[in-house]
Amino acid sequence: MSNITEKDFKNLVFRPNRDFNLKNLKVQILNLLFREFSLVLNNNRLINELSDDSYKLISERISNSIIIVRHQVIKFLKELENFSKFMRCYKFRGLHNSLLMYRYVRIYLHKVHKLAPIFDYERAKKNLGTLQELLNRKSMYVHLTTQIALVIYITDLKSKHNIENRITQKTLRYLCACSAYAFHRTRNKLNLDYFLKK
Repeated sequence: MSNITEKDFKNLVFRPNRDFNLKNLKVQILNLLFREFSLVLNNNRLINELSDDSYKLISERISNSIIIVRHQVIKFLKELENFSKFMRCYKFRGLHNSLLMYRYVRIYLHKVHKLAPIFDYERAKKNLGTLQELLNRKSMYVHLTTQIALVIYITDLKSKHNIENRITQKTLRYLCACSAYAFHRTRNKLNLDYFLKK
């Protein structure tokens, strides 16, 4: 029996083809996760792992190995939990200034997009400007996490892609560390559903 080197072993276990793009794979997996699965349990806790059938379904949809899919999902769920904990625990100070608030929301919107690139970031920046104008006109102070969730919600609703499959609101709120009460109260106060029809 011949000795197999570590390099040979890695090539046997994972041999990506030339068309393989890890970033594109992550986007495909995350879009399926956020649009077709609920990642949050009823007690507002994140799931630890998907079922074997779910991994199989994602694997078939994106035509990739179930091992790679499982690895990407588990890695993402850990990152999501850590990010959401940070957003819930960190005390954002001095955000009553509208210009400072805009900068903070834009920074954290970018961080959310880096973590979960499931929405059009360029469109989201424009929607953030529109949302800020609307908030200033109505003299409303809305927390940073609620603004991020609303911007992603608006961006997803106005997107021509994935018209039937929208981002699951519960998972979106968990991603942004936004409470259901704050999200729906602000949405109703701003009459965003009417705003979106225009």
